Amino acid sequence: MVSEYDRIVFHPRTNGYYDAPSRRITGADAANTISLAHDPVAHRLFLLQQAPWDGTSATVHGRIAVFDDSASGDATPLYTIEGPTSGLDIPPGYYFTGIGHDPYLHRVMAASYANSGDPTHNRVVVFHDDAIGDATPVQLIEGAGIGASYTGTPFAVPSDAIFTNGYDL
Repeated sequence: MVSEYDRIVFHPRTNGYYDAPSRRITGADAANTISLAHDPVAHRLFLLQQAPWDGTSATVHGRIAVFDDSASGDATPLYTIEGPTSGLDIPPGYYFTGIGHDPYLHRVMAASYANSGDPTHNRVVVFHDDAIGDATPVQLIEGAGIGASYTGTPFAVPSDAIFTNGYDL
């Protein structure tokens, strides 16, 4: 899967460089996608989207659009996570950098940073992976402690896999 800003393009792993994609998700509900995450167990795609700033609004609208992982064409999301309570609307000059899915704790995490380069504005907004609508985040992590520069795509590691024998990850 590849986000091409106005669509999501799917390529089989065995395809060559010039082979055509196997399918696409297109249309207004796939536009402005910054990053995507996959939940292979529940068969969902989480698309992190940032509406272009129009130069007049006090905030930039962010949302997570959730699609069935077999969606194709001009598909409609199953549901979205967005609204004033969600914490996904950000000030101008802030940008989303990635979305991750934690299959162990059933969380979806959206990361953003300020274009100023000041790491104190880094943040990760965390939702339960079945959150819908104007959901309240289960966790908000922010500040320079989550990255010395801009934040990347958040990811999860199961707690029982970290230092299982003192050295392995």
